[in-house]
Amino acid sequence: MAEHRHTLLTGLTGEVIEIGTGDGVNFTRYPPTVTRVLAVEPEPHLRRLAEAAAQQAAVPIHVVTDSAENLSVPDESFDAAVFSFELCTVPDLDAALNEALRVLRPGGQLRFLEHIRADTSRLIRVQHLLDATVWPLLVGGCHTGRDTQ
Repeated sequence: MAEHRHTLLTGLTGEVIEIGTGDGVNFTRYPPTVTRVLAVEPEPHLRRLAEAAAQQAAVPIHVVTDSAENLSVPDESFDAAVFSFELCTVPDLDAALNEALRVLRPGGQLRFLEHIRADTSRLIRVQHLLDATVWPLLVGGCHTGRDTQ
């Protein structure tokens, strides 16, 4: 997974918003060409972990409480928006993507690292079974069977 996270963040420059930052696992991977990161994490426990992780990062990171569907930042504020295993958890996928596009400057980059729904009917059934039982409770509202792609 470290290689995927590295690829996700390589080449980023300027101001970045990371939407659904979780515990801040990406923070130490931001390149020095990033001037600041606004890290969005609505869940209190994960936000506290992210705030601690921000202290170890080489780039300035500010953690806020916003949700993916309602970012309290002006239009065209960021050079890049990053989603990392977040889109499986948001209640309104379209609203989250629209918010990310709203806050991007013209020419900005929208980057994703997400799991997607399985490609076989057997695995899709397993994902739906997990989603209907314990998985969202264990993994912060993650829906493994969501067709994120």
